[in-house]
Amino acid sequence: MYRMIPWILCFGVPAVFLINGPPMPVVLQVAMVVMAAALCFISLAKLRNLADEVKDGGDHLLVRKGSAEERIPLSNVIGVGPSLRSRMTNGPLVLPVQSA
Repeated sequence: MYRMIPWILCFGVPAVFLINGPPMPVVLQVAMVVMAAALCFISLAKLRNLADEVKDGGDHLLVRKGSAEERIPLSNVIGVGPSLRSRMTNGPLVLPVQSA
């Protein structure tokens, strides 16, 4: 369900505005739809690489994305730094990981 929220925001809100909003020229309507689609696909492309869940296992991290789960030893973590999102909010940190 939570994966549908960006789609609803990207297309549902502009659709409601176009249907119930004040009349506007067709050019502006098309521009609004194109901009909403572009922003939606850019946002979803950036979110696609995120893990679904990360659990602390003491000396390792359990990272799950879909049905795949991977164990990453903390000795392979190079460093921890804030992501752009965490600078704007109190969001998660980014872990650069050394390849095994």
